[in-house]
Amino acid sequence: MGFFSDLSAALYDFKALSHELSKRSGARVLTTLSVIACIIGVVSGLWYAAAFGDLAQAIVSKGRFLLPEVVISNGTLSSPVDQPYVITSEDVNPEIFTDVAAVVRKRFHQGSQDEIEDTVGFYVQSNPQSFIFIVDTTGTYQEQIDLNDYSVSIVVDSKKARLESGGGSDVQEYSFAELAAYPNLAITPETINPAVVREKTKSALMGWLPLLFVVMSFLRYGLLSLIGSAVSFVVGIMMKRDWSYAQAYKLSVYALVPLMILDIIGVVWFAWPMGIPLIFYAFYVILPLLNLPKQEQKAQ
Repeated sequence: MGFFSDLSAALYDFKALSHELSKRSGARVLTTLSVIACIIGVVSGLWYAAAFGDLAQAIVSKGRFLLPEVVISNGTLSSPVDQPYVITSEDVNPEIFTDVAAVVRKRFHQGSQDEIEDTVGFYVQSNPQSFIFIVDTTGTYQEQIDLNDYSVSIVVDSKKARLESGGGSDVQEYSFAELAAYPNLAITPETINPAVVREKTKSALMGWLPLLFVVMSFLRYGLLSLIGSAVSFVVGIMMKRDWSYAQAYKLSVYALVPLMILDIIGVVWFAWPMGIPLIFYAFYVILPLLNLPKQEQKAQ
């Protein structure tokens, strides 16, 4: 059997799982585990990148009207609004919660529209210090505001925009000097295109999110295969089957194939009730043992 034949056989052929696939070489089994992790990791990473892009679009679509007009001229920002200009979660338009809830329900398949909307709205409105946005070219906001009181802060001064989160552990800065080529760049709520924000968010996340999910999937499936092999080995001994731990481990890796398909369905189409994929996995690491001869039968 070829490599891809092994994967297809792992879906339906319990006899092949117990007799042939459980005797594959260690390198082939490790390759199978890696391919499974890569498939689910890439699918999940791309899907979540698109989902976060949709969330960014939903937030910016109405949230942009809270932003002041600014002009960047030769790398220096100015704004006609009274400063410091401050936006906190208390200023958020409740209609944003409706849009965010629609995206969460569509992309993550969790809860009803009303439940998600109430949850998001309650969290934001009951946590006035969850985030703060400041435009201040005067440099006086520190006299009134302590950024350490906020989980996420965005401060825009005349030279740069600074994003800070995690109590200052994660800081990112963007210098307006990079826009010096534009003599008078006016940015208003009307010039901010939510669709462009969506695509830029997706593009930025697609650069690293799939890789992160591949690593996470390899660790998750690697741990599951160890647990599955222990269960399969113990059950095989209890059933008095001609069975070794090495065979049990190889079987547990190939039994991940149907679990991977269920996981992909859970990410893309709908969320399975908790535990159903694991129940399927348990079947696939135990039921193939019924095809094995008992130890005394082999001795005869």
